[in-house]
Amino acid sequence: MDVDGTTITEAGVESTGVLATNEYSFRVPSPTRIVIPPPSFTDKGTPSISFARIAPQPGFDLEFLNKVDYSHLFETNVGNNGWSYDKRRFATEILPFIYLGPMTAARDKDALKRDGITMILAVQHRSKFPSRMSAGPWRVATELGLEAQLIEVSDNTELIAEFPRAIRMINEHLIRVQQQWVLGNSNGPQMGKVLVFCESGNERSAAVVAAYLMHMFEGIDHIKACQVCNMRRFSTNFDDWMKQFLLSYWQIIQAQRDVGLGIAGTWRGSHGAHSNRNSIGTLRGRAGKRTFDDVGEDEDDMEMDDDAERFSGRNYAPFHDASEET
Repeated sequence: MDVDGTTITEAGVESTGVLATNEYSFRVPSPTRIVIPPPSFTDKGTPSISFARIAPQPGFDLEFLNKVDYSHLFETNVGNNGWSYDKRRFATEILPFIYLGPMTAARDKDALKRDGITMILAVQHRSKFPSRMSAGPWRVATELGLEAQLIEVSDNTELIAEFPRAIRMINEHLIRVQQQWVLGNSNGPQMGKVLVFCESGNERSAAVVAAYLMHMFEGIDHIKACQVCNMRRFSTNFDDWMKQFLLSYWQIIQAQRDVGLGIAGTWRGSHGAHSNRNSIGTLRGRAGKRTFDDVGEDEDDMEMDDDAERFSGRNYAPFHDASEET
């Protein structure tokens, strides 16, 4: 019997004419998996990844890094850069001034001297008890006169909060070394070189280096950052959660850059400033304070954009018509 569109069966069970596609689950929804594909290549057979320009870094004069030659990074055996299994025990050059490796590499005096390392940055687990991981590298750093810095985290969820501090420590060191060389106050190298390491050199320290790449270069997002690390150090391992953290940090970087462009636009006004994104162009085009109506319209647009991005490409329906079963 049908009552107002609701079917009453002989057993007295109400049916709305739809059936669940799958059993209901109380499990927290898992995030969309991030796949790191092989990089695309140019006509010359090199990865289409550019280190051509350092992104603006407020408070830091890093213009000298724009003069660094990055062309050699992907010249040899691009697929894995001639990688062999035993190379996981040694430091790998990711950029001419950034190396990535395991704890054993940070204790190798000869290798540190050969590579011209001027600073070591340890990424280790925070514990109630003193960690032995950095003890050996610290002793070697003291003997060689290298700067040593430490990042401690209880788990990977804390690592994203430490990315800005790690990046700041690296950049401050590079600036110090370069300024000392320019002023002639040092007999050391013209450019500093930082070895970022963890126990294996493949996980947390690799995430720090990937975050550094995203933060520093305009054309490198979380996908390309992982690609660079994988191509240069074939043993790096970014699990699903770490890739989600890197995506979150990339979104933070984008927001910071948008805010920076918006602030710069208010100063440039109508003096020929170009628009980077629609939202920034809208912000620059407005005079005076934003009204509540403006804010409401922006929030509505953002919600629609978020929903469109969230559900795009999905063809799964949680329910289907019961008549399809007959």
